[in-house]
Amino acid sequence: MYSSASGLDIGSQNNEILFGYSQVHTMKKIAEMDDVSEIVYKLQTIADLVLDKSCLRLAMNATPTAMERSVSALKSYLGNIKGVSEMSQVFPEVDEIKATSHKTHYQLPFSVNFVAQSFPAVKYTHKDYAPLNVLATLMSRKFLHREIREKGGAYGSGALMSPGVFSFFSYRDPESVATLDVFHRCGQWAATGDISAEDVEEAKLGVFQKSDKPVPPGSRGQMRFLYDISDDMRQTNRDRLFNVTEEDVRRVAALYLNEEKCPNGVAILGPSNSSIKEDEGWTVVTTEEAAEEKAQA
Repeated sequence: MYSSASGLDIGSQNNEILFGYSQVHTMKKIAEMDDVSEIVYKLQTIADLVLDKSCLRLAMNATPTAMERSVSALKSYLGNIKGVSEMSQVFPEVDEIKATSHKTHYQLPFSVNFVAQSFPAVKYTHKDYAPLNVLATLMSRKFLHREIREKGGAYGSGALMSPGVFSFFSYRDPESVATLDVFHRCGQWAATGDISAEDVEEAKLGVFQKSDKPVPPGSRGQMRFLYDISDDMRQTNRDRLFNVTEEDVRRVAALYLNEEKCPNGVAILGPSNSSIKEDEGWTVVTTEEAAEEKAQA
């Protein structure tokens, strides 16, 4: 999914570089190096930039009896790091990218495919985030599982709503292009099909099961610390989830998942495919050199 979303916004592009196929390619290159002195130098340079008090944000979860000891140990650790701690928030400017459609096939020596398609969506605080989240669960349970897992023979499939991106996916899938057709039909089904109030309520329960699951003590406050999502924001999102209707689900499906009107990215990891090779709309990555060019683009 990282690759399919990489052309939609700068955050998704960086995720692909850091965690997607580009990163796998980079790690493979490093593993094949005889002389890693250049990598060591780069890591030392990164450490010099990152390990600075002015670049750090800290969060600590501990029991009352362990807090004093933990704070003391943290202070000792920070004492060995350069820089001055400042209680300020600095948000650097980043260059945004214009969302563009793209289709990439990573031709790999697999016997099955990993297929994904992503569309630009909305952030967590947007009013449409809740209905899109319900839509993703509804699609996964009512359409994609039947068409891709049961009929197509894939090991698994689904739809996922994350801040800024809505994605379809399948994994260990004997199909490739046919699965993309299922994604397309799924969007049409959600926008115009027979979706009942009961279907929507079941999907809501699925969303609540994930969002309201118990939080381990060590993870408390993580949403606020990592994503700046406050308890009030979470409550607003929960209230919106309660109010999602069948019409809301159809509306967001038609608005955000229209392939003709919305830019979208497609990525397939899998074996050689003659129909893809013959389609000029696809970029086929077949060699290490081609992968490197894409990673640097």
